[in-house]
Amino acid sequence: GVATWALDTEGNATPGNAVARDLSGLISRADVRARIAAASVELRAGHAAHTRWQESGDERHFLLDLAPSRHRLTVTGFALTATDVTALRESAASLFDAASAIGRAPDLTRALQEAAQQARRLLRCDAFAIRIGNSPAPPLAYLAGYDDEGAAIRKLDSLNKRQASILGHGDAWFEIALPLPGENHPHGTLLARISASGVPGEDTQAIDVLVALASFLGAAVDRIERGRTLENRVRVESGGEMATAIGHSLRHALYGISSAAQLLRFRTSEDPVLEKNVGRLLRETDRVARLVDTLLDFGRPVTLELEHADPDVSWDDALESHKGKLESRSLAVARKRGAQQGGRPVDARRLSQAFAILLEGAAERAPEASDLQLVSEVIAGGMWRSQLTFPGAMEPADLQRFFDPLAGPVGGQTGVNLALSRRIVDAHGGSLRVDSDPAVGTTLTVLLPP
Repeated sequence: GVATWALDTEGNATPGNAVARDLSGLISRADVRARIAAASVELRAGHAAHTRWQESGDERHFLLDLAPSRHRLTVTGFALTATDVTALRESAASLFDAASAIGRAPDLTRALQEAAQQARRLLRCDAFAIRIGNSPAPPLAYLAGYDDEGAAIRKLDSLNKRQASILGHGDAWFEIALPLPGENHPHGTLLARISASGVPGEDTQAIDVLVALASFLGAAVDRIERGRTLENRVRVESGGEMATAIGHSLRHALYGISSAAQLLRFRTSEDPVLEKNVGRLLRETDRVARLVDTLLDFGRPVTLELEHADPDVSWDDALESHKGKLESRSLAVARKRGAQQGGRPVDARRLSQAFAILLEGAAERAPEASDLQLVSEVIAGGMWRSQLTFPGAMEPADLQRFFDPLAGPVGGQTGVNLALSRRIVDAHGGSLRVDSDPAVGTTLTVLLPP
């Protein structure tokens, strides 16, 4: 059964239904009330959207979920939901096997396949669809059992990606969509169609099993992303050392070439053809010198001078500094800020540098006279997120190399700078990723911790 209480801001409970009154003894225990009080403090501070944990009563086991009730931005109370999961605890061995199987997956494709297989093994699940990504409409990452892919996509488009939704049911089936929880943000959405048993309570248990599978898959995606981040960090550090060595060597050579060209220009001032070619040589030397400066900047360790500031102010600086370039290509940026301020410990100057690099990369790839979208907001857990979207999709191979120095799809100075921007965001404990969808465009997502 499921029990729901309304809690006031002091944590006093009022049973919301008959089941709640039957189970009210659970929250009268001192240890449970202490846990509720601690969770209330975290929720009131905005550190999470809700808190969930398990408690055991008289031979029964409950899953407790505490969520805040708000009036505008003020917490006016809490809702505590207790779900009887005794039947699930009795099948804990099967869930443990499922968690192990999904957790062992070496990559995202295998993790998705394993999650679908476990859903079929543990449930009467005959159709399964999964989306992974933070862009407004990421493509399907996995589809099985649905005859109409477009219908599955339209259902996922209509969802609140942060809440479970029962989309529909018939005499023999029901359909449910769940978010894939992540360490810092939801990773995507899972859609499943399950055959109804007709046995009271079994359908609720099936939903609980599916919630558990979504949690296992979300944890697997976290692990895979951390592995990618570590691999990228090692590659970037190795590239930084190489960039420093190459940069110093090139700088000395360029100084010699530039000095010789200046002397030649002085001695050939009466020959316009030769003077024109010497001028071209000097301009190209200056361009390579700027690339060398970028290589050396990339090779240096990122040091931060942290202060409490709003990252949106760094975006303001980046937009102001690139106003001329945007106007030269007739590009417009539609800006949307969240209502909640995103102040946190940051190095505003280095963030402005990183955001300016991202804006320059987007401006170079966007078609002339097109519109860019910049959306920033504070999301669940207090994370600050900004998403810069520009028209045009990228090839999968380009996405994989986007932040590689000199190997990115833009290349040259901008390619090295994109890798530098990621290093700056990483140094803040955040993340920077790129997603691409033909229907939406390419989105650069920055996440920064509270």
